[in-house]
Amino acid sequence: MLAEKAAQAVEPQLASQTQVVNQLKDGLEKMRSKLEEVKYKRDELTARQKTAAAQTQVNDALKAFDVLDPTSEMSRFEERFAAKRHASSVSRSWRLPPWMHSSTPWTRWSARPSWTLAWPP
Repeated sequence: MLAEKAAQAVEPQLASQTQVVNQLKDGLEKMRSKLEEVKYKRDELTARQKTAAAQTQVNDALKAFDVLDPTSEMSRFEERFAAKRHASSVSRSWRLPPWMHSSTPWTRWSARPSWTLAWPP
């Protein structure tokens, strides 16, 4: 008897909690669908941005290339070659002489050619 009275007393609370749980489940499902929609839009915008960047790069490349002037591509090639040649000559000018490649100072000074005038003697 007591158990029946307790069950009847808890029944309205159980029904309201069941209703709240169902509302929460519906809300969660709506949020998940909204999340999927937002992810899809994000991916779409990212793809659009990459497409626009690629199109801009293609347009810039086409501006630099003149179909009617066959020497335009040759001049670009010559400029790149000259820049690489200049970079390699600069890097060569900073190289140490061969007798300075040793790691110890004693070896470095003793291995130097006799015709150099360097301190210490």
